[in-house]
Amino acid sequence: MKIAFFTHYTSLYGANRSLINLIKGLNSYGVDPVVIVPNKGELLSVLEDLNINYLILNFSLDFIDKNLNSYNVKSLYFKSKLLYYNYRSANRIARILKNYHLEAIYSNSSVFYTGFYVSKLLNLPHLWHIREFAELQYQLYPNFGYSLFKLLLRSSKALIFVSKCLRDYYVNDNCSKSYIIYNGVETKKAVLKYKNRELNTSKDEFIFCIVGLIHHDKGQIDAIKAFEIVKRKFKNVKLKIAGGGNAQQLQSYVNTNKIEDVSFLGVVSDPFSVFLSSDVSLMCSKNEAMGRVTVESMCCKTPVIGRNSAATKELINHKITGLLYDGSIESLALQMEELIVNDVLYKAIAESCWKWAYDNFTQEKYADSVFRILQQNFYKE
Repeated sequence: MKIAFFTHYTSLYGANRSLINLIKGLNSYGVDPVVIVPNKGELLSVLEDLNINYLILNFSLDFIDKNLNSYNVKSLYFKSKLLYYNYRSANRIARILKNYHLEAIYSNSSVFYTGFYVSKLLNLPHLWHIREFAELQYQLYPNFGYSLFKLLLRSSKALIFVSKCLRDYYVNDNCSKSYIIYNGVETKKAVLKYKNRELNTSKDEFIFCIVGLIHHDKGQIDAIKAFEIVKRKFKNVKLKIAGGGNAQQLQSYVNTNKIEDVSFLGVVSDPFSVFLSSDVSLMCSKNEAMGRVTVESMCCKTPVIGRNSAATKELINHKITGLLYDGSIESLALQMEELIVNDVLYKAIAESCWKWAYDNFTQEKYADSVFRILQQNFYKE
């Protein structure tokens, strides 16, 4: 089955890393991919290493930044111009893809409509993978509002949501074409390597980490403030912050308050290395659509303390596969202290979270779930 996979950016953040896992997993089912990207970037090197075909064909987002104050950006003229540009781009892309004998179009995010337009121009079924709360997480609002966006969703052949809360946000339970599939983050073989990982029992030092794009919704400042409380009681603790983005304000807070043992790692190409060198990871995002890094941490047998909101509470069963906190800095600090002092709980969670990840979030399970949808909805008679 030949499928064109559309992605709207070429950095190696969660959505594209999940796309790579999916394409690799679908390879064993005979799916032949071509990936459509709007520009050059580090994703292309990965695709080349995997011998996956790609085309650089320009298109733009169909969501606009709510924080932009420019009248021109929010004007009907600008929105109409953007809609016209992307539809013209879709026509150009459709002419190029016509010779690829595709059987389906796949869109890897909610924030662009180009994949949908191309599917209609080529009369092909469209699978839309919804991965984010665009407005809640990134302050991105759909061009011409949610009415148009939801109309396009309803007009797609199938919708995949990465969590139940995300599905409930956009459509209701009665939407027969919607499916909930959590991302797969590694192969079973790779996850199995960490089953017997030796846990920290000496407590000579205890390392917390938070991994993800530096962004106010991701809650890195909350992690730092909670760590600041913990640091007053436990001198041997450290906090590692990994992720791209502007960390200047975070660093300024650390420096101003003279908080020791906080390190900024910047962009990390292999987040597993951070989890494996840490004892506990933190998920402080208020509006996490799934939380790929939460599952990656579990795969490494590294317990997660997560905010009791959005999809994080779907992934973490409190005191079984992780710990949940109520959103306050004080609550987060208390949970961090709990895992420092309570060896029995720490070890039990480490074992349970690994088993949970191995059973539910592997690349094989992920690809199999998506392929079943392809079989059901996309294969021609």
